[in-house]
Amino acid sequence: AVQSVPYAENFDGYTPPASGCLTVTNNNGDPNQWASSTAYWRSSPNSMFITKNASLAMDDWFYTPGLALSAGTTYLVSFWYRTSASAFEKMEVKWGTSPASSGMTLGQLWNNAGIKTSTYLQGTAVDTPSSASTYYVGWHGYSDLNRQFLSVDDVAVTEVTSVTWNGSVSADWNDPSNWTPAVVPMVNLDVIVPSC
Repeated sequence: AVQSVPYAENFDGYTPPASGCLTVTNNNGDPNQWASSTAYWRSSPNSMFITKNASLAMDDWFYTPGLALSAGTTYLVSFWYRTSASAFEKMEVKWGTSPASSGMTLGQLWNNAGIKTSTYLQGTAVDTPSSASTYYVGWHGYSDLNRQFLSVDDVAVTEVTSVTWNGSVSADWNDPSNWTPAVVPMVNLDVIVPSC
């Protein structure tokens, strides 16, 4: 079913490893994939979690249900993520028209190829759809083989009535503290969305 906005998902309504109305794909075909878990949550008792493969690079996705977004409305997507402090992980967030890697063709919303933190950090982005439609957001773990794990928690999509620039130089564009609300805007993308 298509979901409306505001939308929030903390994965706490699932009995692990169930993923509810999220779609999960295991593109590298190994035994490991995103699933709800009681390991490393930010808000108790669950997060979405995936562990490493010692011999194969990660290539795994989870996707929101379809989100009905309006043309000309600015949306904020936010989520929290972590790993361990012992190995770098890689994750990106994309959006598209279907919950599959082949459908994530409308742009990259967020990317971090150097995640190495044992505390949760927040990822954010804003954008304004040019047309009203149903969109999906996908979280893609693409870490090198034999790293550690990734956890994602407390996903939300909300309308933003205004985004104000408070910085002084363009080099500060990607610093969330220079924006009200505290987000990193994504330029020249058409839309944004998160979870179930």
